[in-house]
Amino acid sequence: MKPNILPFLAIVFATIFWIIDAMIDTYLFKEHESVMENIVFAEPVELWMRVLVVILFIVMAFIAKYLLKKEQKALRKLREYKENLEKMVDQRTQELQAEIETRKKIEDAMEKLLRLNEK
Repeated sequence: MKPNILPFLAIVFATIFWIIDAMIDTYLFKEHESVMENIVFAEPVELWMRVLVVILFIVMAFIAKYLLKKEQKALRKLREYKENLEKMVDQRTQELQAEIETRKKIEDAMEKLLRLNEK
């Protein structure tokens, strides 16, 4: 998920919450005649609660955005470290294989010399 979309999602969810809360107050608690009236002209206590929830949505979205960006940056660095480590391991493996081949050649030559000395 792209972190930059989170604040917009928070605003969408906050709007949906506001409308649903107004509907609950209108139809369940019979506070106003219409939902629109309850959305715009709600009681101060109701406005305070709605604004608090909206602020929480938005703050949490920005915190999540920050944490996701931080995680993505850490994952990028880990991938780079992994690639560098794999390159170093491959290079060292090639060096060791070359060393083994060289030592085998030396060992074969020494065995030939040993056989010649035994005769």
